[in-house]
Amino acid sequence: MDTHIRIDKGDLKLLLEKRRDSIVHSASGKVIAADILALLSLCTASFQLFVADSIIFGALMVFAGSIWIAITLSNYIYRKKNALSHEQLFKEIEGIGNNEHPFNLMIIQNKTTNIILTVYDKRWDMWLLPYEKASSSEGGSNADKTETALVREYLNAVLGINNEDAAQCKLSFSEHTRKYSVSDNVFKVYYHRFFKVATSCLPETEEFEICGTRYRWWYFADLEIDPKTQQNNSEIIATVKREVLSL
Repeated sequence: MDTHIRIDKGDLKLLLEKRRDSIVHSASGKVIAADILALLSLCTASFQLFVADSIIFGALMVFAGSIWIAITLSNYIYRKKNALSHEQLFKEIEGIGNNEHPFNLMIIQNKTTNIILTVYDKRWDMWLLPYEKASSSEGGSNADKTETALVREYLNAVLGINNEDAAQCKLSFSEHTRKYSVSDNVFKVYYHRFFKVATSCLPETEEFEICGTRYRWWYFADLEIDPKTQQNNSEIIATVKREVLSL
């Protein structure tokens, strides 16, 4: 079992900043006693003012006391609800060192029109570039050859792209990307390999299905202005334009 954790300083700083308000100490006995004494003193002072016919000042004291009680109670409730134990914090810190996610992304273009294929992702309820989880995030020529072979197999077996076109699929670019995961509420490190291939084997209708999975062709300019794509996937689109399509 590996007892070492490799953590990026920037990721750790962001995590601690994000969880700052949740890292709270339980109220000590002294703090609780001080709050109770302050409340008793406030009640006594308010009673004395009412007895002395200082109704206005007494009312002000009661009003101030009510606000103080509300703030104190809300603080206690917040502490109870959002307190972060050392076990939870350790688990999140440990996750920083094990959150690298390797994916193979495919830029599949129509040979004639250069439109780009996307696949509908039910989880995100949006159109994404076809992708597959990579076998590893290791770099180097051997790993790249392995992933290239897996992508070519996917193109042929899943999309029905013929061997001739699939064989032309090449790795265009790879990069590590740090991105905030909305679903998991944490920053993750992704290792993306971008593969590019052109084909005329797929249906040319704007939207079609293969084995129950929906696919759609897009002009790249339309992907750049699609609101949902820009909201959730703008980094990928920018990288494809800069590093892949510009080749």
